[in-house]
Amino acid sequence: MKNRTIITFILIVFTLNIYSQDKKVYGDSIKVPIDYSSSSTETFNLYYELANKFDPTKKTLFIITDGQQFYVRPGSVKKLRDKILGKDFNKLNVVAIVGRGTNNNLIQKCINKTNGTTDREIAFKLFNSNQWIKDIESVRKHLLGNNGKIMLYGRSGGAYLTHRYISVYGNHVSKVFTQAAVNPFLELKLGIIPEPFWQEIGASNDSLQYKLQEVLSRYKEERRLIVSTIQRQNFYVSADKIMSARAELINSLYLGNKELYEKLKENYAVNAVYNYMSSPKGIPIEVRVYELFQPIYSEYDVINDSTVNPNMESQYNIASPLMSLYNSGKIPAPLFDSKAISELDLEIFLLSGYNDNTCSYQSQIYLSEYYKNSTLFIAKDNHVFSNITAAELYSKIIQTIFLYGNQSNEMDKLLEELNSFKWKVSRKSGNI
Repeated sequence: MKNRTIITFILIVFTLNIYSQDKKVYGDSIKVPIDYSSSSTETFNLYYELANKFDPTKKTLFIITDGQQFYVRPGSVKKLRDKILGKDFNKLNVVAIVGRGTNNNLIQKCINKTNGTTDREIAFKLFNSNQWIKDIESVRKHLLGNNGKIMLYGRSGGAYLTHRYISVYGNHVSKVFTQAAVNPFLELKLGIIPEPFWQEIGASNDSLQYKLQEVLSRYKEERRLIVSTIQRQNFYVSADKIMSARAELINSLYLGNKELYEKLKENYAVNAVYNYMSSPKGIPIEVRVYELFQPIYSEYDVINDSTVNPNMESQYNIASPLMSLYNSGKIPAPLFDSKAISELDLEIFLLSGYNDNTCSYQSQIYLSEYYKNSTLFIAKDNHVFSNITAAELYSKIIQTIFLYGNQSNEMDKLLEELNSFKWKVSRKSGNI
């Protein structure tokens, strides 16, 4: 069975671009606790936005993003709705929350006023995923009341947060779409080799491993940026071209030519990412990466003299301060209750990519089995599903699950239309 890189890395969807604002924005804020686990009454204003004016006669879809995703911003939700569901699609109320990770007041609470250092125990307390899912629940109650049901859309890290929300509040969910739902707990259960990069470059060219080690030895002070550049190639280069792109970069550095490396650093926003993570804005992302990193790795598994593992090393560089706190017993390990989701009656469509270097398709097979009513479609595609998107079928998948459901004639027709992209499809309803 083919192995895949198991954990999402922060900047899969990192972007410095913000959607241009529409003239009419349907946004509002509600007061929520800064820490739901505390008896403190301190609150902050949590902003959410709808694509159109809320209509109580329509069903409501929440677009879920997590602390490492930045595609929801004030004024962006109508365009985001059009991009995901199709232009001018207005059959649902579409809601997105601008997450607590963008709230500067919360971020500043993590900064020591005396010396400017980050208090990561406070950061973990304010930005762990339990806080995020309770924020979602607060907005659900605000819009729909205690018993109102919502539908959920999430991709990558947001998809993982979607499943976390379902594991706690799934009785309030009717239909779900998740794309590349990374889940380190399932990867651990399956024993999937965490990162095939080292084996892949060795199999491609037996000199590339030696050359890369030589490059990293020569440019020790730039190791973090070089490794990050290699890691981010996975999100910018298609699966059929990734090996040649890796070889070109490694060979050019080995020969002492840094021109390509400098160009790719710019193209892949490596410096922008590093600068962002070095600023207070990166604090919530550290917490998120820790939650995705901790279930599988310890600090001793990552950087050694015999191999180079760009995904793991890049995550370690971000998560290591929080891993140190975990190892000293100051913060807990993240949890995921898979049993809770197996008892729910909701419908879910899981989209997975066979060539996804971030989320293993094996974990999606395992995840789909927890749900009573699920459709799993494993596409011959990558993490961002370029082929399905280019064929203009992505929005159709979303519309079909939310408007008609897994067992509908419309779903049958859709799966036929998707047949040329299929690696594997699995459908089931009722108890497992």
